[in-house]
Amino acid sequence: MGRNNNEARAAGAANPFVHELRLSAWRKLQVLLMGLVLFPVRVALAALLFLLMWPVAKLRLAGLSAEERAQPVRGWRSWVLHPMMLLLSRAVFFSLGFFWVKVKGRQAAPKEAPLLAVAPHSSFLDMLILCVAGLPTVVSRSENTTLPVIGALLEFNQSLLVSRKDPESRRRCAAQLSERLQSNGRWPQMLLFPEGTTTNGQALIKFKHGGFAPGVPVQPVLLRYPNKLVRFLPPFPPPPIDHWQQDLLYSPSEEEKRDPTLYADNVQKLMAQKLGVPATDYVMEGKLPVWKLGCLCLPLEPPARKALTILQCTG
Repeated sequence: MGRNNNEARAAGAANPFVHELRLSAWRKLQVLLMGLVLFPVRVALAALLFLLMWPVAKLRLAGLSAEERAQPVRGWRSWVLHPMMLLLSRAVFFSLGFFWVKVKGRQAAPKEAPLLAVAPHSSFLDMLILCVAGLPTVVSRSENTTLPVIGALLEFNQSLLVSRKDPESRRRCAAQLSERLQSNGRWPQMLLFPEGTTTNGQALIKFKHGGFAPGVPVQPVLLRYPNKLVRFLPPFPPPPIDHWQQDLLYSPSEEEKRDPTLYADNVQKLMAQKLGVPATDYVMEGKLPVWKLGCLCLPLEPPARKALTILQCTG
């Protein structure tokens, strides 16, 4: 019954890839005034802080061989530079208006839950979760390494890089991800946005199962805006009644270990339930949002409708 209700809600959900912004006249006036006065100041402060972060990021792996760079950073490079980068990262978001962030729940240690699964993913500002979680390792597009400063920050983070256009790159990234998640705490905690792309936050699209393939415990993390709330979810599924006081995490069943897609779907449904939004079968195939129906990928809107719209616009 619960599954049918969820599917009914998903069927009536708005397109999660479309952002509809409605501003009142007073809100538009606020945007105009703040855009003219406060926005330049905030951008200037953020740019200055990014420039300060760049030498710290470059210093962390400076002088290390390729073999050493493939291992977790230890020693002074970790306990000196990591806190500096964490402080500067938080200062960037402070300059952008994130003065205070509410955090509920307890973040698990890397040995307890090697992976943090964060949703929904609605904008680049979701990177704030990295400051809250202590700068865990992330997976990023390889194209981002060419961006000024951002490339150095990804290098500092020892991020896993993947090219969506290269199947071999995806396989290599999956193997590295599995190795890190099964390292028993040798590597830092990983953080993923399992939706794989940004949405409007009105529904959770189907989770990518790559991070769930190793079959390790996962801690779901919810993001809520505009009240800037980060919530580390409690146990799921609930532990036995005589262990309710223990702060346990989502440990996959044997069936979920054999089927990463089932594991990812179950975590998606849990997080959608806690957020109060539908869990949909929508995915992003390349640059096209589609709806998964078995092995079929169906467009969210019929192509004929778009063609008619174009014809009407062009007369």
